[in-house]
Amino acid sequence: TAKGEGLTYKWYKNNELMIGETNSSLSIKNANKVDEKEYFCIVSGLCGSDTSAKVLLTVDVNSISDKPLNSEKFNLSVQNNSIILYSELECSTNLRLVDNNGALIGQIYSGEIILGKNYYNYDSSNLASGTYWIVAECNEYAAVLKLNIVK
Repeated sequence: TAKGEGLTYKWYKNNELMIGETNSSLSIKNANKVDEKEYFCIVSGLCGSDTSAKVLLTVDVNSISDKPLNSEKFNLSVQNNSIILYSELECSTNLRLVDNNGALIGQIYSGEIILGKNYYNYDSSNLASGTYWIVAECNEYAAVLKLNIVK
């Protein structure tokens, strides 16, 4: 805890400045596996600056809802062998498949998406039975969908 007047705070995620995060505490809404990074803060004041210890955020994927985050503008669904990404935003999107520990299984798509429904084919035949997560990111929005494979 820093004490003093006129203190400023700069938060970092994996050594990159988090633009707009200037409060004395950091809150990550709808945290998911993509947020599992190292975080720290640099506090500055009249007497100089000090850097907090780095902390690694761990997210328990078993506590993530099966419902997509930010579903009003950005959501995922699966139909047969297609992943459907619905977006009310035009943006660059990173769409990937991770295992239950957050390890990358495969990149499904990386690039620009259009407004409305975007379809992506995936092949689950090489996946073992288990729980996987489809993760999509677009600017400040993220969608996570649980995918259970049973063979």
